Amino acid sequence: MMLGDVNREDNILMMVSVFHEDFGKFHFVLEPTTVQNRYRLKKFPTRSQFVVYPTDEFITLTSNDPRFGVANPEFLALHATIGNILHASGRAKLIEKLLGDFEDADPILAKDGSTDVSNLLSVS
Repeated sequence: MMLGDVNREDNILMMVSVFHEDFGKFHFVLEPTTVQNRYRLKKFPTRSQFVVYPTDEFITLTSNDPRFGVANPEFLALHATIGNILHASGRAKLIEKLLGDFEDADPILAKDGSTDVSNLLSVS
């Protein structure tokens, strides 16, 4: 996939908004299994505590429309790898805090592109 080419049908995963938010923040991942379209639901302690997650350990992805397939398993595996690294390294909480601070802040990026983003991107 090329940069800017993320809006592809195989990069779409529909879910309830609270799960979508947690998925985007790596609060849970879908780890591949040996069965096609079946994933292990791995929940991290950072997930929303007010959301009732499925009790099943495994999730099977399906498509309700035969014209469209399910999400690309390579993309889901990459997402799971990133989530596992973030949590194993202890960086998940720091990144979550930085993202929260960024969302709460006034716009800090100059429209002309002159903002020095090195401090924004540093997690050390």
